[in-house]
Amino acid sequence: DDKVLSIYYNLGSYLFRKGLINDAKTVYLSGMKKAISVDKNHKSLFNFYSSLSNLYYLSQVVMADSAFYYISESEKILESNHLDIENYWKPNYNRYLVYVALKNYDKADEYLEKSYSFLKNSSNRMQKGYVLFTLLEATKSRGSTEHFKKYLDEFITFKKSGNKELDINPLGIMELFT
Repeated sequence: DDKVLSIYYNLGSYLFRKGLINDAKTVYLSGMKKAISVDKNHKSLFNFYSSLSNLYYLSQVVMADSAFYYISESEKILESNHLDIENYWKPNYNRYLVYVALKNYDKADEYLEKSYSFLKNSSNRMQKGYVLFTLLEATKSRGSTEHFKKYLDEFITFKKSGNKELDINPLGIMELFT
């Protein structure tokens, strides 16, 4: 079952990256139904729900209610499976994305900072770097100078603590300094 669910998720992700949104949605929903048939709280539902929330906020007409529904469902899976608290960065980041799509930047920034709070002490450099970089971009465009400097200092410390340049290159973070 886990391998089949992984195939659903990977295929949906592939279709999503190719811009085939309706096809990705169909695959994610099929995977979600399969996961529920195995266990109504199957841990793979977290990824399906997170991905579906992204599809809804990226719709031509933002479908915020649907996006928020799937974000809430993803949090229920985190809770029911007692997954590490660090994983809560993702639903909060997804809320940030929905609020950005709705142009509610105050609420967006609130959830972006909340998302980072779950990763601040994380050893996962990709996730931490990704959210920290997003914070830098957000505060650069709509935050105070002090706020931006705070996250820039954190980023510099973060960058210096890495042992590989590659752990931040895929994020496009290096572009910030060029």
